[in-house]
Amino acid sequence: MDVDTLWATILGEIELEISRGNFISFFRTTRATYAPKDNRVVIFCPNSASSIMLQTRFAALVKNHVEKKLNQPTQIEFRVAAQTMPVEEAGPLFNSIASLESSIRENGLNPNYTFDNFAVSETNQMAFAAAQAVATKPGSAYNPLFLWGPTGVGKTHLAQAIGRQVLVKNRDAKLIYCTGEEFTNEIIEAIRTRTTAQFKRRYRSITIFVADDIQFIAGRDSVQMEFFHTFNSILNGGGQIILTSDKPPTEIGKLEARLRSRFEGGLLVDVGQPNFELRTAILLTKARERGITISAESAQQLAANIEDVRALEGALLRYMSAQEHEYDTDKIISRLINGAAVAEKKKISPHKIIDTVAGHYDIKASQLLGKSRKKQVVEPRQVLMFILRQELGLPFEEIGALIGGRDHTTIMYGVEKVQDLLPKRESFRKNLSQIRRLLGE
Repeated sequence: MDVDTLWATILGEIELEISRGNFISFFRTTRATYAPKDNRVVIFCPNSASSIMLQTRFAALVKNHVEKKLNQPTQIEFRVAAQTMPVEEAGPLFNSIASLESSIRENGLNPNYTFDNFAVSETNQMAFAAAQAVATKPGSAYNPLFLWGPTGVGKTHLAQAIGRQVLVKNRDAKLIYCTGEEFTNEIIEAIRTRTTAQFKRRYRSITIFVADDIQFIAGRDSVQMEFFHTFNSILNGGGQIILTSDKPPTEIGKLEARLRSRFEGGLLVDVGQPNFELRTAILLTKARERGITISAESAQQLAANIEDVRALEGALLRYMSAQEHEYDTDKIISRLINGAAVAEKKKISPHKIIDTVAGHYDIKASQLLGKSRKKQVVEPRQVLMFILRQELGLPFEEIGALIGGRDHTTIMYGVEKVQDLLPKRESFRKNLSQIRRLLGE
């Protein structure tokens, strides 16, 4: 049996043991090589996020299946496939990474926004696939491509990664990246200085147009008119348009009907909030990029408790700073989680939290606060302890008084129990997310 067939067989077995989303995101596009002399299997991943997730979460599973097939102990190594690619293969017009990055910066793109370092999971897999399709055949696949979703989910990263990939193939490609605000300011300045002709020539001759946060142009009549004509000119010329927004076109207030129609004429993709696995992968990827040492366990603790990606990145930077004078990792993580909760804290009363948790688990508030030790009550009660501690920052003694006069050590145990289970049980994370959303309504 050759290596490709062997790896395909192993993948088939792994697919039966994990969720479909995890298999598609982290395993399906991998390949493997085997060095009998070193008794080593190298697994090549499509990007660094996949490599990190396989190493931190699935390494034991992979090793177990490989050793069963080879019937002997085997070294397992994970690599990013692109790391073995000669630089000159990145594109015919580039002879060095330096020249590539120079071209990218000249076109207003961030060199760090690549497909390889974009973490993928079920929540953004469609957006990732669509972006890759556009980068492969700009002007023919999904035009325009409209990516929408809340802040911090990777819309800008994907949009710029498309531009980067186009430049990898052709450094002379006519590309413009700008935000809706920048486009607005440019057209206003062109009108003021009577240079609209130059503005039109510049924008209407490009082949790739990436407009970030396009919702900003809504309500500005002259800006929308110019954007409409620019849009049509690029599209009619066979160019590619990529747009991002915090809302779908139908929900952007004061957006002209003709622009809304144009935006909806391509592919609209909702980029969802990252799930736990994706947040963990993002955190580990960001840590690697910044040279920050953080264990998979610590990353999981942070990802399980902090859902906003921007807040997660902020926590990572504070983690790096805290490491310089604090050696107790558990204390650092605890402070970061509590700090994030305080930063996002809403004006919620303890009684509202009690009622919300009880309603979510379909039990009475009196049962939550009572003496029952049934599993269907104990678990929700511990979740209640955790939320009161995390959302309101209440002392353990005060939480104990609220929940039937319990001792503070009982509350500490309950909070730690939930803290420990969050990275391990998806049901816990889903329940906590749903309760927090209910509290925010």
